[in-house]
Amino acid sequence: MEFTFREVGRYSVSLTSLKGDARDKQTIEVDIQSRPPVVRFTADRLSPETPNIYIFDGTSTYDPDYPDNQGLKYQWFVNDRPTQLTETNSDNSRGKFTFPEVGDFQVELQVTDKEGKSSSFKKTINIKSLLSIQLNIRPQVVKRGENVVLLATAPNTNIYEWNIGARDMVVTQSGRYATKFDAAGTYPLTLKVTDSAGNTNSIQRKIYVTDGDAPFGVIQMSTESLFTETQTNACNGQEAMIVDRTSPVSLVGDKSVNVGGKAEDLTYFWKVGLNASSTKRNFSHTFDELGCEKITLTVNDKKTGASHTAEEWVRVINIPPRFSDINVQVENIDQDPMRINLQMLGASDPDGVIRSYTWYYYTSTDEQPQGFRITTKPETSFTLPKINGRYHFSVVLEDANGLRVDTRDISESRFSTPDLLVNQNISTPIIEFTANLRDIKYGDPVELKVTAKNAL
Repeated sequence: MEFTFREVGRYSVSLTSLKGDARDKQTIEVDIQSRPPVVRFTADRLSPETPNIYIFDGTSTYDPDYPDNQGLKYQWFVNDRPTQLTETNSDNSRGKFTFPEVGDFQVELQVTDKEGKSSSFKKTINIKSLLSIQLNIRPQVVKRGENVVLLATAPNTNIYEWNIGARDMVVTQSGRYATKFDAAGTYPLTLKVTDSAGNTNSIQRKIYVTDGDAPFGVIQMSTESLFTETQTNACNGQEAMIVDRTSPVSLVGDKSVNVGGKAEDLTYFWKVGLNASSTKRNFSHTFDELGCEKITLTVNDKKTGASHTAEEWVRVINIPPRFSDINVQVENIDQDPMRINLQMLGASDPDGVIRSYTWYYYTSTDEQPQGFRITTKPETSFTLPKINGRYHFSVVLEDANGLRVDTRDISESRFSTPDLLVNQNISTPIIEFTANLRDIKYGDPVELKVTAKNAL
């Protein structure tokens, strides 16, 4: 019989045999120990504007003994020194870190379970620039003909290139630049900076100019999604912010002004896509459909009755599926052929469901994918002949929107059997069975093909 122990500890296992009046009993002690956590983390740059600020995310780490991952303790190290991240989540598995200088840094996440077992995972991060930019626009919403002062700070910078709307570029040696506008409208601003070492960086903002005869609505959007950026021509030729379906988008109307140029005595009406709306000054919204959505804010001056409508666009993208590990277990390594059981751990789709898993293998001597099979669960098994070398396994995860991700492309690890060795005189063929179509209707013709080759 087989029995699975669900908890760590020492157990007494007894076997009693009976024959007539005879009785025999044998007892053994079984010590079930915990397995160490499987540690993984990602390191992503927060923004192009801050090239030395990163987000470390170790939430894909898991405890193989306890699926809820409760009791895991996370400790981060940078160049072997304990490091406290900023803006962390509740268990310190995710947060921000600012690298202090240019160069290579070894980042390590060490995780300990409640039984005291620990393991770690390391990555090397290369920081090429510290050229972060901060820009203040005073005021960002200004009346036509009035001065706007732009104040930029960037370390060791000696060249500032200001591009505003359709105007000619202006180059300064300081981070202060003042200008004014003759016509109302929204003016895009791009500032490019160059430091003494020749490193460059740029930042984009907008300046809003009113004519003083009507209120002026200003939409500001932000989200904590790592996929966020602003792209030109993203939605039918319109500039749009890239967002996802899991991170709320903050919609802020604070900078909207009335006829007198003040952020008071206004009513607000938001329209998000076709169905969502709000009359709050600021609110947040989570998008649930892929594609482009228009956002409008109509502000009405309570005293004059005049109104103005601002417009922005977002493009909602699909987040690809993710996983933590692939567990490879050879059931009968001393036999030929072998049964190899595979289980994908931590497989999830942050904004949907995983529809299918397409498994395949390749060998240490043949990188071509072989033996494709599709499952709807994150597990399968292969019966394969022994070879000289290793079998490596990969999975293509497909979500409900048809997005496919191959673990071979997104993971630095190889998920393999141990090194195998066979008698050189044995020549075991590998048989591969394929079909020219996978999705068919009843009665459709299908072409089946069988190929065989020597595994050695």
